Amino acid sequence: MSCDFRYQKGVTSTSTTASEAWKIGEGVCQDYSHILLSVLRAQGVPCRYVAGLLQGEGATHAWVEYFNGQYWVGVDPTHNAICNERYMKISQGIDFSSCSLEKGVFLGGGAQVMLTKSGLIEL
Repeated sequence: MSCDFRYQKGVTSTSTTASEAWKIGEGVCQDYSHILLSVLRAQGVPCRYVAGLLQGEGATHAWVEYFNGQYWVGVDPTHNAICNERYMKISQGIDFSSCSLEKGVFLGGGAQVMLTKSGLIEL
C-alpha cells in the first residue's frame, strides 16, 4: 500500500471523509487536515481542525492543532510545516463542518436585514 497523498483540487468536496480522501490519494488542505486528525485521534492525542488564512496563499486554508500537555501546537500537513505568524486562525472545531468559513450561526433571538441596491430586506 502506498503512503503517497497528492495535492489536487477538484477531486474531493467539503463532505469527503478522511477515509475517502485517503483511498482517492488526492485532495486539498481540508483533506490533509482530516487525515491527520484521524491519525492523531486514533493515538489519543487531543486535536482540532483550524480554518483560516496563510499569507501568500490567496485563499482560505486548513491545518491542525494538537495539545502537547501545555499548549496547542499548529501543524500544517499540506505544507509539512509548524504554523507560525504567517497563519491567521479564523475558526476552530472538530472538523470542517464545525468551523466552515462559508456559513454562520445565530445564537439567541434577534432579527436580520440585508442591504441590497433596492433597499433593506427583512429576513
